[in-house]
Amino acid sequence: MNMISYKYIDTQSLIDRLEKDIAASSFAAVDIEGNSMHAYYERVCLMQISIENGSFIVDTLKDIDFSRFIKTLEKKLLILHGGDYDLRMLDKDFGFKPKHKIFDTQQAASLAGIEKTSLSNLLQEFLGVEHPKDQQLSDWTKRPLSEKQLSYAAADTAFLKPLADKLTELLEDMGRSEWVSQSMKDRAKNTPKYKEKNSPEKWRVKGYSVLEPTELRYLKVIWSWREEIAAKIDLPPFKVMRSSSMIELSKKLSGDGKYSLSKSKFLPRACKGEFYGLLKKRIDYAKRLPQENWPDKYVKKDKPAAYDKALMKELRGFVAQAAEERRIDPSILVNKAGIEEVSRRKPQTVSELRKVLQLNDWQLEIIEDRFISIILSHSG
Repeated sequence: MNMISYKYIDTQSLIDRLEKDIAASSFAAVDIEGNSMHAYYERVCLMQISIENGSFIVDTLKDIDFSRFIKTLEKKLLILHGGDYDLRMLDKDFGFKPKHKIFDTQQAASLAGIEKTSLSNLLQEFLGVEHPKDQQLSDWTKRPLSEKQLSYAAADTAFLKPLADKLTELLEDMGRSEWVSQSMKDRAKNTPKYKEKNSPEKWRVKGYSVLEPTELRYLKVIWSWREEIAAKIDLPPFKVMRSSSMIELSKKLSGDGKYSLSKSKFLPRACKGEFYGLLKKRIDYAKRLPQENWPDKYVKKDKPAAYDKALMKELRGFVAQAAEERRIDPSILVNKAGIEEVSRRKPQTVSELRKVLQLNDWQLEIIEDRFISIILSHSG
């Protein structure tokens, strides 16, 4: 790995000084490290920032007032790589709302028709920089962090500006400057927001749709037990008990009543003592639950109005051809869901098409005339 020079920011005076440096910079390359693989309560553990006068690693777990720093950062041209997760987490922990354009190097690479768009691949291809991902799954809540972890983290932003410059130059040569310009504006207007995981149907984990109500009553209480334990010991729920084990245990418990919970192979090894007692209490409750209170069996939602399959096939064929001519993935022009919606609603004019497809002008300019022509040929 290339050794990166960086400054570690872990005091109020240092964050205040960094805020002034960011204010003076024309851009800020940003990345974060979170703890979603290691904790129930997800949070930003580090923020990496590269600006005109260097790279910085901000310890976001420190008791520091970040408000002024965040407000200044919001006003900068941001350079990210596949930044949806970063933006969601910054919104969650700091109320971060970008006010300027966002240049996403992964998105820009896709617009240039590059197939392998991971950061390590792009850094190698455009800058000859090696960026191993061996620290990607580190527990970033641990302190102190090793020099290897910090160097890895710093490298996530140190090369984003030169990479963005190379991609910008390539897109200009390809005549696609307007593509990336419009995409940058759209990225800033439609930044992903963090959503709290509080859906009342959250207990319906992957695989639940095959279960009967008598099995679902057990799944619901096992899920609630898993959530409680995960929160108590601050671990991701999947590290307490896998969803597949929850499904299988629910099936066994709904049998003839002779299944031994204490001997179940589906229980996690740590399910002993207090944790086991709590689970047994929940299962006993589900066992006594009146049938009228059992959860309903999964029922497929009514499908939306049928789409014209022949129309959809022709539209997809055109999109595939247009994408191949430009050496980009078809989904960059219009994704499958968009084509399906057009095939269902059959807009008759360009203005109607633009209401159905929320796309940038450059995308619409490529497809709109041909789309309307194809739709009209299938009407009547």
